[in-house]
Amino acid sequence: ASVLAAARARLQLHEEQLVQLERYQQEYSDRMVSSGQSWSSVQIQEYRAFISSIDQAIRQQQALILESKTQIEAFQREWMRCRQNKEALGKLVDKIEGLKDAEEALKQQRESDDFASRRLFLK
Repeated sequence: ASVLAAARARLQLHEEQLVQLERYQQEYSDRMVSSGQSWSSVQIQEYRAFISSIDQAIRQQQALILESKTQIEAFQREWMRCRQNKEALGKLVDKIEGLKDAEEALKQQRESDDFASRRLFLK
């Protein structure tokens, strides 16, 4: 359960980082467009390069999110499998205990019957 909680925390962190990157990209673009400056070709190239690097960081963050979700799903499947095994083992233990109880009851009944039959023969 703690492994699953840690994986969920990582997913949340990755999602928050993605939101921050997207917000930063939008704010940067808005600021550049609203500045009202005329841009030189060098400034335009630098702007495109910077936006491209942010796009790449966003794609990497999206990949981390997908990987985290896949990992969480795997952890959940494993947890469910372990839970089912535990339940099956619990049922098996209950059945074995029930059989032992029945066997003990039969043993006591036999002993009681033997004692009663000995008393009849001794009379």
